Amino acid sequence: MRHIVEKQDNVNDRRNAEYPRDAADVPASSRRRKLLRGGLIGAPAVLALHATPVRASNCKLPSGFSVSGNQSRPDQYACTTLYKPAQWPERVVSGKYSGTSVAPNDLFKTYFTSDPTTAKIRDVLTEASVRSKATAVLLNAASNQLSGLSVQMAKDMYNLGVKGSGYPAAAGVTWNAATVEAYYNYILGL
Repeated sequence: MRHIVEKQDNVNDRRNAEYPRDAADVPASSRRRKLLRGGLIGAPAVLALHATPVRASNCKLPSGFSVSGNQSRPDQYACTTLYKPAQWPERVVSGKYSGTSVAPNDLFKTYFTSDPTTAKIRDVLTEASVRSKATAVLLNAASNQLSGLSVQMAKDMYNLGVKGSGYPAAAGVTWNAATVEAYYNYILGL
Protein backbone atom coordinates (compact mmCIF):
# COMPACT_ATOMS: atom_id res chain seq x y z
CA MET A 1 0.00 0.00 0.00
CA ARG A 2 2.85 2.34 0.85
CA HIS A 3 4.30 1.74 -2.61
CA ILE A 4 1.03 2.87 -4.23
CA VAL A 5 0.92 6.10 -2.15
CA GLU A 6 4.54 6.92 -3.01
CA LYS A 7 3.83 6.26 -6.67
CA GLN A 8 0.76 8.57 -6.52
CA ASP A 9 2.87 11.31 -4.87
CA ASN A 10 5.41 11.03 -7.69
CA VAL A 11 2.63 11.40 -10.29
CA ASN A 12 1.29 14.49 -8.49
CA ASP A 13 4.78 16.02 -8.30
CA ARG A 14 5.23 15.55 -12.06
CA ARG A 15 1.77 16.97 -12.78
CA ASN A 16 2.48 20.04 -10.62
CA ALA A 17 5.78 20.56 -12.42
CA GLU A 18 4.02 20.41 -15.79
CA TYR A 19 1.10 22.64 -14.71
CA PRO A 20 2.44 25.34 -12.38
CA ARG A 21 -0.09 27.10 -10.17
CA ASP A 22 1.73 30.43 -9.77
CA ALA A 23 0.48 33.05 -12.33
CA ALA A 24 4.06 34.07 -13.14
CA ASP A 25 4.81 30.50 -14.09
CA VAL A 26 1.79 30.17 -16.45
CA PRO A 27 2.96 29.95 -20.08
CA ALA A 28 2.10 32.83 -22.42
CA SER A 29 -0.23 30.65 -24.49
CA SER A 30 -2.40 30.00 -21.41
CA ARG A 31 -2.54 33.72 -20.63
CA ARG A 32 -3.59 34.44 -24.23
CA ARG A 33 -6.33 31.81 -24.02
CA LYS A 34 -7.65 33.44 -20.85
CA LEU A 35 -7.67 36.85 -22.57
CA LEU A 36 -9.57 35.45 -25.52
CA ARG A 37 -12.07 33.77 -23.25
CA GLY A 38 -12.36 37.03 -21.32
CA GLY A 39 -14.01 38.97 -24.13
CA LEU A 40 -11.29 39.87 -26.58
CA ILE A 41 -12.34 37.08 -28.90
CA GLY A 42 -14.54 39.47 -30.88
CA ALA A 43 -11.76 42.02 -31.46
CA PRO A 44 -10.51 40.51 -34.75
CA ALA A 45 -14.06 40.45 -36.10
CA VAL A 46 -14.61 44.08 -35.12
CA LEU A 47 -11.32 45.08 -36.74
CA ALA A 48 -12.20 43.13 -39.89
CA LEU A 49 -15.58 44.86 -40.12
CA HIS A 50 -13.97 48.22 -39.61
CA ALA A 51 -11.47 47.67 -42.42
CA THR A 52 -14.14 46.62 -44.96
CA PRO A 53 -15.91 49.45 -46.74
CA VAL A 54 -19.69 49.42 -46.61
CA ARG A 55 -21.19 48.85 -50.05
CA ALA A 56 -24.51 47.86 -51.54
CA SER A 57 -23.08 44.52 -52.59
CA ASN A 58 -20.50 42.30 -51.06
CA CYS A 59 -18.58 41.67 -54.30
CA LYS A 60 -15.11 42.76 -55.22
CA LEU A 61 -14.84 45.03 -58.21
CA PRO A 62 -12.45 43.95 -60.95
CA SER A 63 -9.68 46.11 -59.49
CA GLY A 64 -9.78 44.12 -56.22
CA PHE A 65 -10.45 40.64 -57.55
CA SER A 66 -7.70 38.05 -57.85
CA VAL A 67 -7.66 34.47 -59.06
CA SER A 68 -4.89 33.49 -56.69
CA GLY A 69 -6.06 30.03 -55.83
CA ASN A 70 -6.95 31.18 -52.32
CA GLN A 71 -10.00 29.18 -51.35
CA SER A 72 -10.91 31.25 -48.30
CA ARG A 73 -14.59 31.30 -49.21
CA PRO A 74 -16.97 28.35 -49.28
CA ASP A 75 -17.65 26.79 -52.68
CA GLN A 76 -21.31 27.77 -52.60
CA TYR A 77 -20.60 31.36 -51.57
CA ALA A 78 -22.22 34.05 -53.71
CA CYS A 79 -20.87 37.51 -53.09
CA THR A 80 -24.34 39.00 -53.46
CA THR A 81 -27.78 38.02 -54.65
CA LEU A 82 -27.35 38.50 -58.38
CA TYR A 83 -29.59 36.78 -60.86
CA LYS A 84 -27.99 33.83 -62.63
CA PRO A 85 -28.42 33.23 -66.38
CA ALA A 86 -31.26 30.74 -65.85
CA GLN A 87 -33.20 33.23 -63.68
CA TRP A 88 -33.32 36.10 -66.18
CA PRO A 89 -35.86 34.58 -68.61
CA GLU A 90 -38.41 34.68 -65.76
CA ARG A 91 -37.76 38.39 -65.19
CA VAL A 92 -39.33 39.89 -68.32
CA VAL A 93 -41.66 42.82 -67.68
CA SER A 94 -43.37 44.66 -70.56
CA GLY A 95 -41.02 43.13 -73.12
CA LYS A 96 -37.79 44.05 -71.27
CA TYR A 97 -35.73 42.33 -68.61
CA SER A 98 -36.77 43.78 -65.26
CA GLY A 99 -35.02 47.06 -64.46
CA THR A 100 -33.20 47.20 -67.83
CA SER A 101 -33.73 48.43 -71.37
CA VAL A 102 -32.62 45.05 -72.74
CA ALA A 103 -35.24 42.99 -74.57
CA PRO A 104 -35.17 39.19 -74.91
CA ASN A 105 -35.18 39.49 -78.72
CA ASP A 106 -32.21 41.88 -78.80
CA LEU A 107 -29.20 40.43 -80.53
CA PHE A 108 -26.26 39.42 -78.35
CA LYS A 109 -23.93 41.34 -80.65
CA THR A 110 -25.86 44.57 -79.90
CA TYR A 111 -24.16 44.60 -76.49
CA PHE A 112 -21.16 42.41 -77.10
CA THR A 113 -19.88 43.76 -80.41
CA SER A 114 -16.89 41.44 -80.57
CA ASP A 115 -19.22 38.46 -81.11
CA PRO A 116 -20.59 38.37 -84.67
CA THR A 117 -23.31 35.75 -84.04
CA THR A 118 -26.97 36.54 -84.57
CA ALA A 119 -28.08 34.82 -81.35
CA LYS A 120 -30.78 36.53 -79.33
CA ILE A 121 -30.27 37.41 -75.68
CA ARG A 122 -33.06 35.00 -74.60
CA ASP A 123 -31.30 32.13 -76.40
CA VAL A 124 -27.87 32.97 -75.05
CA LEU A 125 -29.21 32.91 -71.48
CA THR A 126 -30.14 29.24 -71.91
CA GLU A 127 -26.62 28.22 -72.98
CA ALA A 128 -24.06 26.73 -70.64
CA SER A 129 -21.39 29.16 -71.80
CA VAL A 130 -19.32 32.18 -70.93
CA ARG A 131 -21.71 34.16 -73.16
CA SER A 132 -24.65 33.37 -70.87
CA LYS A 133 -22.60 34.47 -67.84
CA ALA A 134 -21.58 37.69 -69.62
CA THR A 135 -25.23 38.37 -70.44
CA ALA A 136 -26.32 37.77 -66.84
CA VAL A 137 -23.59 40.12 -65.58
CA LEU A 138 -24.69 42.74 -68.12
CA LEU A 139 -28.34 42.45 -67.04
CA ASN A 140 -27.40 42.63 -63.35
CA ALA A 141 -25.31 45.74 -64.02
CA ALA A 142 -28.09 47.31 -66.11
CA SER A 143 -30.63 46.73 -63.33
CA ASN A 144 -28.24 48.14 -60.68
CA GLN A 145 -27.95 44.82 -58.87
CA LEU A 146 -24.17 45.10 -58.70
CA SER A 147 -22.87 48.27 -57.11
CA GLY A 148 -19.83 49.73 -58.85
CA LEU A 149 -19.95 47.57 -61.98
CA SER A 150 -21.28 49.58 -64.91
CA VAL A 151 -22.89 48.27 -68.06
CA GLN A 152 -19.85 49.44 -70.00
CA MET A 153 -17.52 47.47 -67.71
CA ALA A 154 -19.70 44.38 -68.20
CA LYS A 155 -19.49 44.81 -71.98
CA ASP A 156 -15.74 45.46 -71.92
CA MET A 157 -15.02 42.36 -69.83
CA TYR A 158 -16.45 40.16 -72.56
CA ASN A 159 -15.42 42.20 -75.62
CA LEU A 160 -11.83 42.79 -74.44
CA GLY A 161 -11.20 39.97 -71.97
CA VAL A 162 -12.96 37.03 -73.58
CA LYS A 163 -12.82 37.92 -77.28
CA GLY A 164 -10.02 40.48 -77.33
CA SER A 165 -6.44 40.63 -76.13
CA GLY A 166 -7.31 41.26 -72.47
CA TYR A 167 -9.50 43.28 -70.12
CA PRO A 168 -7.61 46.00 -68.16
CA ALA A 169 -8.97 45.23 -64.67
CA ALA A 170 -6.60 47.58 -62.84
CA ALA A 171 -3.36 49.45 -63.42
CA GLY A 172 -0.91 46.87 -64.74
CA VAL A 173 -3.43 44.01 -64.47
CA THR A 174 -4.94 42.48 -67.61
CA TRP A 175 -7.43 39.63 -67.52
CA ASN A 176 -7.60 36.88 -70.11
CA ALA A 177 -10.76 34.88 -70.91
CA ALA A 178 -10.24 32.41 -68.05
CA THR A 179 -9.90 35.18 -65.46
CA VAL A 180 -12.97 37.01 -66.78
CA GLU A 181 -14.98 33.80 -66.54
CA ALA A 182 -13.66 33.18 -63.01
CA TYR A 183 -14.89 36.66 -62.08
CA TYR A 184 -18.30 35.93 -63.63
CA ASN A 185 -18.47 32.72 -61.59
CA TYR A 186 -17.49 34.62 -58.43
CA ILE A 187 -20.06 37.39 -58.73
CA LEU A 188 -22.84 35.10 -59.96
CA GLY A 189 -22.17 32.46 -57.29
CA LEU A 190 -21.58 29.70 -59.85
